Amino acid sequence: GAYAITLDGRMMKTPLGSVLMVKTQALAQALQEEWAAQVNEIVPASMPLTQIVSTQIDQVLQQRAVMSAAILKYLDTDLL
Repeated sequence: GAYAITLDGRMMKTPLGSVLMVKTQALAQALQEEWAAQVNEIVPASMPLTQIVSTQIDQVLQQRAVMSAAILKYLDTDLL
């Protein structure tokens, strides 16, 4: 299952227009709390979870193969 976040009765979307959905209720609750803390104006810098989830949806999911290939190029050269 997945949890969608709603704001004023509408499903929230990422900056690129995807529906903001997460896999756990705990994360959905944490996102809701970030948004509930926005009182007079929306301050994106005060919502790190929203930023991380939006980036994951908009960029990582869309470009996973490209990102993985770029990281794997360094597998043999980096020390662990």
